[in-house]
Amino acid sequence: MAALICLILGLIKPSLFKGLFKAKTSRKVVGITFGLIMVASFIVFGAVSKPLTEEEKAKAEIDLAIKESDKEEEVKKKEAKAKPTVAPADAIKNIIQEELDGKNNNHKAYLRDINLAMDNNEASVIISYNADENLTTNMTLTGIKGKMGELYTKLYKNHLPIKSVSVCAYMTLSDKYGNNSDDIVYTTVLSKEEAAKVNWSTDDAVLKYTILPKVWTDTYLHPALTADE
Repeated sequence: MAALICLILGLIKPSLFKGLFKAKTSRKVVGITFGLIMVASFIVFGAVSKPLTEEEKAKAEIDLAIKESDKEEEVKKKEAKAKPTVAPADAIKNIIQEELDGKNNNHKAYLRDINLAMDNNEASVIISYNADENLTTNMTLTGIKGKMGELYTKLYKNHLPIKSVSVCAYMTLSDKYGNNSDDIVYTTVLSKEEAAKVNWSTDDAVLKYTILPKVWTDTYLHPALTADE
């Protein structure tokens, strides 16, 4: 490094080394002298430097991996700090609103209402939504169960502080006088105790249509959905 610095200075201003080279001071003399010193230094350095042993190489790789891991952890911590903390109640509502976004096949908004109460930091949730109608009563009921299963799956899979979830499906029904009104046709509830027994790693389709309908509790079924049975 010293030879490199002297080489640069000598090429810029050879007179700096007049005391060393005297009358022979010139850019050529300075360049050759310090250039040869640099080459000789590299050769000597290469000859005397000891190669790393396998153990030293392994240690160096481990040290590098630890440093990279520490960097990743630091980045994750910074990202976590940067993200705003969402309250459990808001997180639950966000999932429900995302799942019930849009309109049903009667052009009504899926989501009717979310009733949420926190007790000892646990949420009791009642979801009301407008169900899709299908060609037959059985197909309509199957679709409702699928939507309910999806809601239960999304909520309980996220490990949120939930005490119980109840889902109420509404449909437009006509009475014998020809008057239409939106009525509850099916209501179910799934408590955290029963949800804790479910293997949530099972395929979502199996959860929605096979497992959860056997686990949740039916609290109301309108006669209009039993017509085909």
